[in-house]
Amino acid sequence: MNNQFIATEKANILIVDDTLENLRLLSNMLTQEGYKVRGVPKGQKAIATAQLAPPDLILLDIMMPEMDGFEVCQQLKAEEKTRDIPVIFLSALNDTLDKIKAFSVGGVDYITKPFHVEEVLARVENQLRLRSLQKQLLEQNTILQKQIRERQVLEKRLRDSEAEMRGFFEAMSDIVLFINGEDNSIKIAPTNPDRFYPPDTDILGQTIELFSGEKAEIFNSKIKQAREIQQPINFEYSLELENQQIWFIASIAPTSENTVVWVARDISDRILAEAAQKRRAIIDNLLGNISRAFLDQDIDTAIDFTLSKIGEYTGSDRSYIIRFCDQQKYLSMTHEWCAKTAVPPTQLLQEIPCETFPWMYEQLLLGKTVLISDVDNLPPEAVADKTALTRLSTRSLINIPLLHRNQLVGCIGLVTVHAAKQWTEEEINLLKLVGEIVAIGLARNDAEIERQQAAAAAFAASKAKSEFLANMSHELRTPLTAILGLSEVLREETFGPLTAKQHQKLATIEQSGQHLLELINDVLDLSKIEAGKMELQLAPTDISGLCNASLAFVRQQAHQKRIQLTCQVPPQIGKIEIDERRMRQVLINLLSNSVKFTPEGGAVWLEVQADREREIVQFSVVDTGIGIAPQDINKLFRPFVQLEGALNRRYAGTGLGLALVRQVVELHGGSISLESEVGKGSRFTVSVPWRQKSEAIAHQESCISYPYCFNLNQVLIVEDSAPAAEQVAHYLLELGVKNYTIHSLGTGTTAAALQLNPDAIILDLQLPDRSGWDVLAQLRSEQKTQHIPILIVSVADEPARTGDLGVCEYLVKPFSRHQFQLALRKLIAKRDATDNPKPAAETTPLILLAEDSETTIYTIVEYLEVKGYRMATALNGIQAVQMTKQLKPDLVLMDIQIPEMDGLEATRQIRADGEIAATPIIALTSLALPGDREKCLEAGATEYLTKPVSLKKLTEAIAQFVVRS
Repeated sequence: MNNQFIATEKANILIVDDTLENLRLLSNMLTQEGYKVRGVPKGQKAIATAQLAPPDLILLDIMMPEMDGFEVCQQLKAEEKTRDIPVIFLSALNDTLDKIKAFSVGGVDYITKPFHVEEVLARVENQLRLRSLQKQLLEQNTILQKQIRERQVLEKRLRDSEAEMRGFFEAMSDIVLFINGEDNSIKIAPTNPDRFYPPDTDILGQTIELFSGEKAEIFNSKIKQAREIQQPINFEYSLELENQQIWFIASIAPTSENTVVWVARDISDRILAEAAQKRRAIIDNLLGNISRAFLDQDIDTAIDFTLSKIGEYTGSDRSYIIRFCDQQKYLSMTHEWCAKTAVPPTQLLQEIPCETFPWMYEQLLLGKTVLISDVDNLPPEAVADKTALTRLSTRSLINIPLLHRNQLVGCIGLVTVHAAKQWTEEEINLLKLVGEIVAIGLARNDAEIERQQAAAAAFAASKAKSEFLANMSHELRTPLTAILGLSEVLREETFGPLTAKQHQKLATIEQSGQHLLELINDVLDLSKIEAGKMELQLAPTDISGLCNASLAFVRQQAHQKRIQLTCQVPPQIGKIEIDERRMRQVLINLLSNSVKFTPEGGAVWLEVQADREREIVQFSVVDTGIGIAPQDINKLFRPFVQLEGALNRRYAGTGLGLALVRQVVELHGGSISLESEVGKGSRFTVSVPWRQKSEAIAHQESCISYPYCFNLNQVLIVEDSAPAAEQVAHYLLELGVKNYTIHSLGTGTTAAALQLNPDAIILDLQLPDRSGWDVLAQLRSEQKTQHIPILIVSVADEPARTGDLGVCEYLVKPFSRHQFQLALRKLIAKRDATDNPKPAAETTPLILLAEDSETTIYTIVEYLEVKGYRMATALNGIQAVQMTKQLKPDLVLMDIQIPEMDGLEATRQIRADGEIAATPIIALTSLALPGDREKCLEAGATEYLTKPVSLKKLTEAIAQFVVRS
């Protein structure tokens, strides 16, 4: 009978796999090859199916629920009916231990998923052939034994049959041999004999002891085990043949009482592939850890980690990093690792001339790898290198160049000191990859150091600039404070009447002082903008008034040159939201330049145009001056840049004006453009967003302008400059404050405050004996003085430092009467907002006003106090809720547009608090839009009034809810 036919014809195959997709794939594949296929998804069902109708072969998955493939195979091999069925394991498990276990429980083969169709078919076919062959051998052996017993004449036929079988075995790719069980002698010579024992060795009749003692012991134990349990034994082993280590997987199965068959397959390729795969995984993991170290750790920690890992992996005694310095004339070992079993690490080489290793240095310069397996075998041209390396106890060495932007910056190396080493291709490639990572890390670290140095230099330059500006501001503002303050006092004839000529001289002094102050402010403003510290104070501004005020500033200068000034402002523009002071600064600068560069008898005019579609307002300053050449236009807006020298001498200036103009305009979200022609004139156009003010708010502000009472009984002035102190005292007297004390030193300020218990303190920061900040901190640390309002005056613009120092306001010297009064108003308003209201008769109703507009606060508070009400003020919604809980007022006047928490939310929170929920609340709003009244009442307001509100109407509304005795 044909062996192929016996092995495959109508063979029954049972597939056991819990994955339906695998069942379908394997079933279709084997069915197409003519096999009869059954498939089951569970191990228990597979055992039952095999018992009911034993298949010729089982394909068994390992990872299954309830019962895995190993247990299924053990149970099959334990049963007489199924123990001889060959089992091929088919699994995604690729670990060697899993494969060993598969063969140990009785599997005859192991296929790793994902599999190739051809591989599965070949192995199935081979196992069916072996199973058929085993059956045939058993049957044949039975016949032969029977023939021997019955007839001696059949011996010749038996020998002939054995010879035929031996020929068949020798034609097989696997190793197959029969071993006599009595003495473990080889009964039939194996197939592929060269793969089992050294060539030209006659092994027939020899025992297993022909192998080495350890191998023979293992083989004998496996043969004995197979005979004892009468089941196949599977295991892996290796043999050294022709100086090569060859790996096999063997299956030893008993064929009769005294004979076993040994079937082995060469798996060296698989073993080598698995080993290579493991090494690749280790290397990938190593490279990943090194890369992460350079990302997460500092450079020294990352390099030390890297050197230790590659040194341990390659079995080197040392690993190191060398950097080249001083234009690559010297080398220094910056990092070194030494194995524990090696000699102690050498002292780090520092600034060694590169000519000490001329041959290696030349190789590195060329970008080549320096590879030395044995120092004794170096070429003659490397005699200097050999001498130096021998002195360093080096036997083998490999150096990989570190390149950054194709420039040699160093090398990374490995060294052995005990024995010579043949560096493998894998180790060389690994070190090259590590070298690339290290080179990138070193380059990044060098760049970071350069960045830090540049940042430190920039910070130092910025600090020096800031200190210079602060010192310049102090040195110039201090005398200006006295000049402007005294000129103002004298011009008001405080010390007696003045002649017209004296008034004229004082006006000149004041004008010059103001001009110098504006130049200082230009420098400081530009510095603020560049540092991103300037903030605009946007407020509704009347455009017509802004333009007229700007023209007034240059009117005298234009009059002297007989220049005609005109202004065109459309009446429909009204007010827009801008920073009035900054925009006036822009217009005055542009108008001053136009007047300056326009010849006598010329014209300068200011035009304003409103573009509703684009929502912008344009201010154009036009002149008939000397004009500007096209190539000079871009220079105009650069700081400290002026045009040609002849113009510098003829028209004085700092070169800051237009740079500051551009910055201020851009802060507004606008732009500036220039059209000019030499000899004919120029047109500067400033475009800013059109944010128009509502008419209700405009009317409200026009209605509220009542005087304000400061109510200060005693003021302490801490100022070392006599003129500045006199100026402050003069302003206080104008406000009706007659009791004040001047203290000229920082020392003793707290004692004076404790003695006087002033209502406010005016504190200069530049005191001769100590810093005003220290004085302020001391005042705030003393319990009896920590709540006194303090107005800080200084030539330095540092208001942000007052944030955590209690009730404070900040005023920059020199200042005008109006600026002083405004700062003092803000200070007293802060005090009133934080202090508890002064005690009053219980019959006097208390009204809480929640409002952020100082003008509105002053007007309503003064009016209602005259009407007999006690008043408290909250500047935002959060304060309104807190003060309502604390003071429990008789009524709350709630502005809806207040900061931090709007009036609607504040009203809701008051209504949600049971203790104050019944407090009457009158909502005040300037919007007066449809639905506003409903929103206010829905939030909990008792009444609703629109601004600008008539004070009489407000009083009548209050009277509806508050009864005065």
